[in-house]
Amino acid sequence: MYGASRDLRDIMELTPLFLEGTPISAIGIVFMLPILYGLYLGIEVICRTVEIFFVPLVLTGVFMIIFLLFSNAVKFENLLPVLEPGWETIFRTTINEAWMAPFGEIICFTMIFAYLKKPKSQIKVGIAGVISGGLALVFIHLLTISVLGEYTRNQSLAPLLKMVQKINVADFIERVDPLFLIWLVVNDFFKVLVFMYAAVIGGATIFKRSKNILIIPFGLITFFTSIFFTESYTSHMAQGAIVLKHFYPIFSLYIPLLLCTVCFVRQELNKIG
Repeated sequence: MYGASRDLRDIMELTPLFLEGTPISAIGIVFMLPILYGLYLGIEVICRTVEIFFVPLVLTGVFMIIFLLFSNAVKFENLLPVLEPGWETIFRTTINEAWMAPFGEIICFTMIFAYLKKPKSQIKVGIAGVISGGLALVFIHLLTISVLGEYTRNQSLAPLLKMVQKINVADFIERVDPLFLIWLVVNDFFKVLVFMYAAVIGGATIFKRSKNILIIPFGLITFFTSIFFTESYTSHMAQGAIVLKHFYPIFSLYIPLLLCTVCFVRQELNKIG
């Protein structure tokens, strides 16, 4: 639920850039309502909805990349010098920040594995998803730095938005940032939906209640957490750095490792017995 609240706050902070004067609470409510409805309909409807949006999302991203190339906004010299801070800094940053978001967050998908019609395919499809998603993230970071430069990219609160604002193809195709916002909202919608589904299923298992009973309470907790946990977007990002380093590994690494160890020991003891 905390992960869902963080992504909800991201949308609540970025959307007012296009809807000036709109309270972030109103944006959060409008965003959460279809998520709660999706949770009520269940995992099959959620996955079919993802299938519908997948191709348009990918094509939109591809077209934005093409527009950037034709806008002459990409300057590969901005990527130099390569490995300037050294491997030690890169590994330290990766361990402290990058590996938990988004890769640590995929622990939520383990709540969905039980509903797969082909359970044996989960490892193959999961690894393919992680590799393709990782390569896509690497490419997006390279593209952002090559367009904005290292300093501007690091100082900007929304580097992707700033990058898209550079699109200008022959003074004809420009101002596509509203299209980017739609792309971002749809992506964030499904991410929050997966977070919330994992939370609801987990809560239903712990409390031995129907998941539908928990949808509204969990939705309210997520909504109010997104508003009251931080006062500004700057503190929101600072809090995220602390959580990624100290708290996410507990749920994404330590507890799963402990459970795997217990499961392995039990299997060995059963073989002996």
